Amino acid sequence: MRFVWFLNFWGWSRESHRAGLLLRHPLEGIGGNWHEWFNSEATAVERAEIATVGSSEDFQRQFWEWLGRVWIPEAVHNDNRLALVFVGEEFARVAPFDGWTAFARHRRPFPAGVLAAVVLGGESEGTAEDVRPVDAILLPMERPVAGRAIVADGFRAETSELNGARESALQLLRGRAGWRLLMHWVATGRRPYPAWLNAVLNGGWLVVGALIAWLWLGPDPGERLRAMGAVLLGLWGGLVLVAIAVTGVQVFSARRAGRGGAEHLARDQIRLRLPGRFTLKGGSAGLPFALGILHAVSRAYPGSLGQSWVWRQFSDGLEKTDAAWAATGMTTASGQVQPVELPAKLRACLRDGKISNLITPVQRESGRGAVERLTTEMAERLQGEQATLPDKSDSPRRPLRIHRCRHVADAVLAVARLPNAAQIGANLLALVLSGVMVWALPDLGCIVFPPSAPVVVAPSSPSPYFLWVSLDTRRPDFFQVVLDSPVWANRRADIAPRKSQPASVRAEIRLVRLSEASVRNLEEGEVWIERRPCFLTRRFEPGEIVGRYTMNYLNRLRHE
Repeated sequence: MRFVWFLNFWGWSRESHRAGLLLRHPLEGIGGNWHEWFNSEATAVERAEIATVGSSEDFQRQFWEWLGRVWIPEAVHNDNRLALVFVGEEFARVAPFDGWTAFARHRRPFPAGVLAAVVLGGESEGTAEDVRPVDAILLPMERPVAGRAIVADGFRAETSELNGARESALQLLRGRAGWRLLMHWVATGRRPYPAWLNAVLNGGWLVVGALIAWLWLGPDPGERLRAMGAVLLGLWGGLVLVAIAVTGVQVFSARRAGRGGAEHLARDQIRLRLPGRFTLKGGSAGLPFALGILHAVSRAYPGSLGQSWVWRQFSDGLEKTDAAWAATGMTTASGQVQPVELPAKLRACLRDGKISNLITPVQRESGRGAVERLTTEMAERLQGEQATLPDKSDSPRRPLRIHRCRHVADAVLAVARLPNAAQIGANLLALVLSGVMVWALPDLGCIVFPPSAPVVVAPSSPSPYFLWVSLDTRRPDFFQVVLDSPVWANRRADIAPRKSQPASVRAEIRLVRLSEASVRNLEEGEVWIERRPCFLTRRFEPGEIVGRYTMNYLNRLRHE
């Protein structure tokens, strides 16, 4: 009951807004609304209660905790974490809160951002003041406000230029741009594995490659062939299942989290802040605005985007590293990043000295050679300035790394530090080996699970100069026919489909009589059916005998 005066103020704000007496939403205009209520509507008793709370730092702290624990959940009806931050910053500017110690940390000229936009002032050729921190806040509304979905706070800008950043952020969360982000991550991004597991998986792919090379080009494994085939098939299958499961889970969670974030973004109001009290002309700040909006979604609703590992990497890339990020570029509603006037903005980042990463469009001025020449020129100029002004203290300058992006999705990946050369190499290796495995899969299946022994069927050869061995099998390349006879030569033949009439799958052995053979029964001899496993283009040594037939039996099979 100590803070009932605040509930009275909030009720007055809501009723006045419904009656049309207050033009702005009670939460959006809470600072101005409080100023009017406190000076015109508050009773003497309410003023005395407010003064009592303000007289004690403990009471002030209790009031602030009550705002976050009790009032904010009831006022905004969702779990927006930035609403309380906005209220604190608004109250810190008005009496009597501007003198309360509990609001001291909100009493600053401009909130510190984690991402900077490079916005040139006037005819500037690039100064440190042109690097301006971007602060974006999502403010929950009871219902969408026409024309107020995104507003500029502290500077002026055309709403159409700001809407492009909002639309590109929405596309990245729930549209085709989100699929582009995820497909790029699948192809080039590091995985959410611990280092030891990543080493194990990469080692597994190397073992797969070694086994393929051995079976294809190495010495004949003999009796170990089936075991090696089983190990190769099981290891490759396990690695593929792990890769599909991990990427599938991450893609699904990222899309689900993105849709949740898009719902909040479509419903809430976006407030963009840049210091300087200037008028923004052109859309060159579209890219940093889009990235700032995405970061605001993750800050306001960590339970939404925070469910996805990919989106958490983006937030951590901005917040939990010592790298300072800046961006410049025009964005379309679909998320494409378009060129801007770049040299002056590069000079601004180099003069600032605190920016270590700059995201730019893909254009000639952002090439490595152009940036190195400009860096050398700026270093020589700064040395000259320091020589003429020896007492001038410059902030420590850090190397500037350029990230060239064609799309907002590329910028998100760069901030998240997901592209990884080692992972790209591992993906290429896995892709090549998987292609070989798919090619060899029928052969491996027959090695591990040998096909059943074939049965000799008709037709037999109509010619006395040939012996036909027709078999009922779908894998003739895995079997071989051997003629063992004291009368005839040509004792080994491959089995293959024959299209000549009558068509069949058979081995054709030309009968050549041995010159030293004595006169005896010409049908004396046996035919063996042997397994002859193969892998890709290689055939291994014959193995198990799975059939044995006399020549007399084969010659008397019906022809049709």
